[in-house]
Amino acid sequence: ADAAERSPARGTGGRGAEDGPVLEVVALERFPLKDYSEAPLTPVLPALPQFIFQAPVRLSREKPRGQSPSFISFCLTTGSCGRLHVACVVLHEKRQSKRQSFYTPKVICLLSMRPCLGTLRRLTGDIVAVARAEPA
Repeated sequence: ADAAERSPARGTGGRGAEDGPVLEVVALERFPLKDYSEAPLTPVLPALPQFIFQAPVRLSREKPRGQSPSFISFCLTTGSCGRLHVACVVLHEKRQSKRQSFYTPKVICLLSMRPCLGTLRRLTGDIVAVARAEPA
């Protein structure tokens, strides 16, 4: 999931003194690209942002201290009463626009039908380590 800029939501007052515009959360990619019959992801994907982002997502001129990277885990119940265990890592990516730098959250989620959150947490940590090691 990634956040894309949208117009301020009604009732937010637009840009505050320290808050940037409200962002709309969008999925950039998903793997596998299509559902498997034993684990259909398509019905679950729209629910992910409300569990990951508890408050409106906003642009920030400073990288959130102590929040990036951060780990989130939760369990979703499917329509067939199955469980999907979700582990996410939240990173803040620096972007440049018109000579201004700002940070937007980027989230990588791993889903499993098995309760293996420890393994998923280690995998998200490995993903962060590899991403940091890649040349910019």
